[in-house]
Amino acid sequence: MGVISILISSEVTPEAKEYCQALRSGKKWAAFTIPVVVNSSKNEVYKFLSSPMWGAIYYPNFKKLITNTVG
Repeated sequence: MGVISILISSEVTPEAKEYCQALRSGKKWAAFTIPVVVNSSKNEVYKFLSSPMWGAIYYPNFKKLITNTVG
């Protein structure tokens, strides 16, 4: 199971950006989370930069879903 969490805010800290881009969220057995931050004041989206080995076949679809949802 994969969960994509999207935070939309007018102020985004550098730590939040790095957390999402480095995909520091945890994984548990057959589940994982994907954090995404949207800076609404700058219209910027911060998401994972590279796909991890676990679940790698799904990440192109996750990227497409995130892009279609928030830009």
